Amino acid sequence: MRLRSVCLALAALAALAPALHAQDLPVHLDIDTGSYLYGGGESLLEVYVSVGIHTLTFSPVPDGYRAELPVTVEVVPASSDAPGTSGADAVYTETLDLQFVLPDTSLLRDRREYVQQVRALVAPGAYDVIAKVAAAPGRSQLELRASDVIVPDYEAMDGAAVSSIQLASSISRADGADGAFVKSGLEIQPNPTTVFAMND
Repeated sequence: MRLRSVCLALAALAALAPALHAQDLPVHLDIDTGSYLYGGGESLLEVYVSVGIHTLTFSPVPDGYRAELPVTVEVVPASSDAPGTSGADAVYTETLDLQFVLPDTSLLRDRREYVQQVRALVAPGAYDVIAKVAAAPGRSQLELRASDVIVPDYEAMDGAAVSSIQLASSISRADGADGAFVKSGLEIQPNPTTVFAMND
């Protein structure tokens, strides 16, 4: 299991970027997926997790206001379709320790979405992708599931093939090759919300 800590100063959060939505949850959470050729009998599965900053609970801290949201992403075989599937059944698990800092709460009026990407190497097959938010005071555990995500065996395909069609909020030429959303020299910002002009 991987644990990744991400702290974001939202004063600098400007334009970032079929998805699964959870507008009816206390925290606005969306997930989308894409799969790509890798090698060695495995394919690359990308999971895009979007969090509605305006739906988080911020608390005063010396440098402004702070919110924390631990999100656990699990990839499980598609047959494990019962709610509350154990992490022991997962072929990949990663916990994102998301932390957001605001100088003041006026920025919440912009209803910004923050997008984080998780990458997993998996064998070709059918999977369910699950995003879980741990319980907190006044909030029960939240779970969002994308069912029957098909990861093709790209290596076995003859000739050129289309991988995933990804909805993006912006596409621009990348300054380098190290960015989280860089593919083939382009920076492609995922848009799991499917909302037109997200964060514009």
